[in-house]
Amino acid sequence: MRSSFVKGINFELAGFYNVLDNTLVQLPFIDPNTGRDIFIHAEDSEAVGVDVAVRVDSAAYTQSPYNFFGMLAYNYTDARFTEGDSKGNQVPEVPLHTGSLTLGLEHTSGWQISATLTHMDSFFTDPANTRDPILTDEDGAPLEAGDVIDLREPIVVGAVPSRTLLSARATYAIPNTPVTLWVQGRNLTDKLYVSDYSNGLRPGPSRTVIGGVTIRF
Repeated sequence: MRSSFVKGINFELAGFYNVLDNTLVQLPFIDPNTGRDIFIHAEDSEAVGVDVAVRVDSAAYTQSPYNFFGMLAYNYTDARFTEGDSKGNQVPEVPLHTGSLTLGLEHTSGWQISATLTHMDSFFTDPANTRDPILTDEDGAPLEAGDVIDLREPIVVGAVPSRTLLSARATYAIPNTPVTLWVQGRNLTDKLYVSDYSNGLRPGPSRTVIGGVTIRF
């Protein structure tokens, strides 16, 4: 459903229900011979969820060249195995909740500035839904001090913690040209977080600021 049922407010809503046979799952380690990720066809699964997006613009009420805007995007996905030893467990790498909130200001002359909070819920990395991070061998058995493993990288399974990150963006579309200048900052608070346990514990990117030019022709 897509609607502008209220002046200055755009709304989108989508619901879904998916049934998957032999769900494709990435294992939390790589092939030591090729260095490539390993994927398997796990048990059947079902996924039910909803996508919501809302945008509010002040210019629809003020008729001003300045437009204060807000955007909310939200996704809920409950994906679970329906067969086998993992029946009832969540499918790995699929968080229940993700979303973002953006507030910004733009002008008819072509410039825009905005800040965004992005949230990702915690998610499991293995079909068994191991919660506390542990180091395992290639069969999934926990390792103890003194154990020797013949792998290029350690296998870590567990629930990746949720995270909320702050980013910002500024753009300027040069009038009467196809050129737009932009600068973007990600993880502005320089938060230290775990992005995944795939092929070992992986930290997320630190504070990053990039700029560029977009030309449409």
